[in-house]
Amino acid sequence: MTNLTFNDLLNEHRHLLRDSTYVKVFDFYVSGRTNASKLQELLFGEETDWMYDSSWDKSERAKGKNPMNQEYTDEMNKKRIALGVSPLTKNGYSTGDSSKKFCEAIIRNSPKHSDL
Repeated sequence: MTNLTFNDLLNEHRHLLRDSTYVKVFDFYVSGRTNASKLQELLFGEETDWMYDSSWDKSERAKGKNPMNQEYTDEMNKKRIALGVSPLTKNGYSTGDSSKKFCEAIIRNSPKHSDL
């Protein structure tokens, strides 16, 4: 899926991450954690935004509309595409498991986690 390591992600692709995301991912790495689902939650939090939808947001998504701010969606999709992860759908959902596979690969490719 990807040949990136944590070092690549945190240095070469820093510009794609919000400051709060960068700090969380950095802390995840330096703590030696290896839970790909947790990394996915930190790195691709936009995938679970729908869980906090109001009833109006839910009705908009059901109509195929994305209740998220377009600027936010564009920023998240820019990050996702640059990292080789599928973009969010028109109504703001993630498709497939490309972000999970990306996170598994990042952990597997990183020297600190070579025993995985």
